Amino acid sequence: MKKFTLSIKNKLIIAFIAILIIPSILVGALSYTSAKNELSEQLIGSAGENVNILNGIIDDTIQPKMHDTQFFSNNINQSMYDGMKSPEVRTKLDQYIELHPELESVFVGTTDGLMIQSPNNERNENYDPRERPWYKEAMESKGNVIITEPYESSSTKNTVVTIAATTEDNSGVVAMNVDLKQLQETVSGINIGKNGFAVVLDENQNVIVHPNEKSGIRAEGSYFDKQYKSESGEFEYEKDGEARELVFTTNETTGWKVSGIMSRTEISDATAPILITGIIVVVVSLLIGALIIFSVIRSIIKPLNVLKNTAEKVSEGDLTEKVDVKSKDELGLVSNAFNKMIDNLGNLIRKVEDESGHVAASSEELLASAEQTTSVTEQVAAGVQEITNGAEVQKKNVEDTAQALNEIAAGINKVAESVQSVTDLTVQASDQAKDGGESVSKTVQQMNTIYESVTESNKTIHSLQERSKEIGGIVNVIVGIADQTNLLALNAAIEAASAGEHGKGFAVVANEVRKLAEQSQASATQIEKLIHSIQEDTQISVKVMESATQSVESGIAASNETTEKFEKIIQSVYDISPKMEDVAAISEQIAASIQEVAARANELSSIAKESASASETMANSTEEQLASMEEIGAAANALSSLAEELQSSLRMFKL
Repeated sequence: MKKFTLSIKNKLIIAFIAILIIPSILVGALSYTSAKNELSEQLIGSAGENVNILNGIIDDTIQPKMHDTQFFSNNINQSMYDGMKSPEVRTKLDQYIELHPELESVFVGTTDGLMIQSPNNERNENYDPRERPWYKEAMESKGNVIITEPYESSSTKNTVVTIAATTEDNSGVVAMNVDLKQLQETVSGINIGKNGFAVVLDENQNVIVHPNEKSGIRAEGSYFDKQYKSESGEFEYEKDGEARELVFTTNETTGWKVSGIMSRTEISDATAPILITGIIVVVVSLLIGALIIFSVIRSIIKPLNVLKNTAEKVSEGDLTEKVDVKSKDELGLVSNAFNKMIDNLGNLIRKVEDESGHVAASSEELLASAEQTTSVTEQVAAGVQEITNGAEVQKKNVEDTAQALNEIAAGINKVAESVQSVTDLTVQASDQAKDGGESVSKTVQQMNTIYESVTESNKTIHSLQERSKEIGGIVNVIVGIADQTNLLALNAAIEAASAGEHGKGFAVVANEVRKLAEQSQASATQIEKLIHSIQEDTQISVKVMESATQSVESGIAASNETTEKFEKIIQSVYDISPKMEDVAAISEQIAASIQEVAARANELSSIAKESASASETMANSTEEQLASMEEIGAAANALSSLAEELQSSLRMFKL
């Protein structure tokens, strides 16, 4: 398979195109991405601003109604109720509803079941405001203004939210229904992008305003759930195969979630002109760059082709050709240098042709001398080889003896080192055994101290148990006295009641005595439970202290036994240490003697090695000289052949 190669022209084209295209594409892509991100931030920021505007509209709609509801609740009380008419209350409500036509109704529901409403729409005879969610929620949050979930009004069937608060005397609930229709019309007038829309959900994810969903139903979708994980923010989601951007915030007054939703395609559509413009600029830049690149490449390749054709002729032996390039750049310099090379090469070939004849004659003379020297060298090499073999045998025997002595000396040294290590470890074991004995003695003393403390604690807990029983008896007496006092107070109250007006003062005293007796009885009962708990804990403590006493006694016995064993170990170590020191001293003496003998053997081995080495060096030198003479003969023969071939090759050049 032929290997694929690129010409310089193609390499330059590829390089220039890469240099031109890659930066252009990168600049275009980065510019488009930057513009797209900037535009996306502007559109999303605009959506966020519209959401904040909507949030302000909700505040402007709800906050005044909450303040007015709080005002009514502080100025309406039970004394103003007069049946279903209640003219004083109705007058206030009628005046307010006339000033606020955006409200569906304003009403008061009382604890007696009255419903005072403006306007006075007819209701079902069985209507009871106390059963309505707005009434129940307000009563559960007395003193606070509440906002209900969206629901269908029972009188108008419109979807409303109710703002309600209890009256100051908690005799009823003042409320007003806010019709969501007007709020929805206001929200629909707020633009989120081109085709986006706004959504308002209550705290329980029920729809308040949505262009495609009915108010009051629960908003389904993970993108709605995600809003309730934070107070505000933005995120991207997908619905029906369309990518959308959602910006939301939380209304501080109501807790409602106010969000704006727009399609991501709006951002793509807005950035499309930027992309098209960028592509056009890149294409035009590439076309202009391509024209410049091809003209530059042509000015480089044309002189190179001339130089290549001339070089091919020179390679065939024609040294009469010259390169004709008139440019003053690097290509012109290369052409001039190539012409000089042709001239120098012609001169060199002429000189080589003259010298090759002299080389051929000299090589024949050298070949004859080499053959004579080789014969003499072979005889010398045979004698040297016999001397070398004898020296090698002597060297081998001495080396074996020296090696054996060295191994014995090394073994004795290891024995001495091991004995010394054992001696050191014995001393360390002795010291550690002493320390262990002292630690165990201290432990025994501490165990005795703990034993005494545990014994005293055991006595104290037994005493505490007896005192707890005595306190229990006293508490039982107090309970009996409290029961008797309560009974006497009850009898006194009965007698005071029989005495009529004259016994009222005594009845009050008897009632107070009865209360004190009940309190005493309750306190005594609590004390009795507490004493019972203390007695149970004391009983557990008694058992624990008895177990601890037994454990301490066992620990003292074990510590005493450990102390005796440590004393025996220390004595054994003292007996071993002197004997190990004697063994170490003897081992060191033996090792020193063997090392001295090994040193003498090593000296003898060194002498034998030097003798063998000298003989071997002489033999090698003789062999090398013989080989060199043979190589000289072969080289002289080859040189003669090469001189003839060189003369033949030089004849092909045309000078």
